[in-house]
Amino acid sequence: FTVMHKGGTVLYASEIGGKAIKGDPIDDLVRTVLLEERIGDKTFKKDTYELRWALVNEFDLVFVIVYSQAVSMMWLDELLETLKNTFVTMFRSRFASVPLGISKFEFDRDLKAIL
Repeated sequence: FTVMHKGGTVLYASEIGGKAIKGDPIDDLVRTVLLEERIGDKTFKKDTYELRWALVNEFDLVFVIVYSQAVSMMWLDELLETLKNTFVTMFRSRFASVPLGISKFEFDRDLKAIL
């Protein structure tokens, strides 16, 4: 699970399943979808991974979940929406007040509680 600014700054990242991701599918998502403004799509496939994302245009944030294409997870949209809403609610006041790149966003405990 990754939260990043549309400008490319990663605000938070965590490996939910404990498995390291091979390659950099999020970088591929940025280059082939976000930079080409194909953000109307909500999924992106890269190698053995599928990525789903949600946007918060008010703060130019992108929330991304990377998972194996071999696994069908019907609840991912709901999980992504819950993570997005919780993160924005927790940190809303910080998005406008501090340059995002120098701010640390502690979300591990909340992520584990949601999962």
